Amino acid sequence: MCHFSAHAIAMGCLLLSTKLEETQCSLRHLIGSFHYVTVHLNQTQRSSKYEPPCRDSSELVDLRDTMVVSEMQVLKRLGFQVHVTLPYALLVNYMQVLGLTDRKLKVTVQSYDDPAEPVADGRHESMPLAQCAWSLLNDALQTPLLCIFGPHVVACTAIALAAEMCTPLVRLPLHPAPWWLLFDASEAEIKIAASHLLWRYHHSSSCTDLAELLDRRELQRYIAGRSADSDVRQHDVHIHRSR
Repeated sequence: MCHFSAHAIAMGCLLLSTKLEETQCSLRHLIGSFHYVTVHLNQTQRSSKYEPPCRDSSELVDLRDTMVVSEMQVLKRLGFQVHVTLPYALLVNYMQVLGLTDRKLKVTVQSYDDPAEPVADGRHESMPLAQCAWSLLNDALQTPLLCIFGPHVVACTAIALAAEMCTPLVRLPLHPAPWWLLFDASEAEIKIAASHLLWRYHHSSSCTDLAELLDRRELQRYIAGRSADSDVRQHDVHIHRSR
């Protein structure tokens, strides 16, 4: 892998990931997209117009060969094991074991018409606890959780957060042993994973035009501004303990 650049490996990873989706993406579209991004990042003037090369140009042929070879290198390192286990099935089984599938267990959440503008405090919605945990898993796909923790830890995290939000309060069993040990998870892992997921809800971006981040200089300014921002909110999760 040391003989391949980060750009080439990124191309191979993207090509491989598209093959795992229900809707296939053509190789021609991937090559064209990578060529556009590469030109956009390397050009000196943002205002210059992009001119795509001919389909049979040597430049696109080289990109195609690089993408295919890089994909094979990634597959070799993975041992051709590309099966991904999502936590949804585990969540259903775990909630059945804990007895949390009763629709009478409700979670009250605040609704948003516009994510940028929270609504008044008096507007809330109720949903079953199981539906809330399922929605948390959907939002976890927008975070690096599934790349950091196993699916069993992510499922336990969704259960812990949903139980915290339930009304009346749901106390998960801690005796004779904490409930997460039954699912091969630890309290520390659940707390860290929950912090990642909560950051997803409380993080606000100061960048109004995401296309600007394609420019390296704009991206560096954005990261520098985020690191210097002292108003970034940090949230911890509290897991119920027996009294």
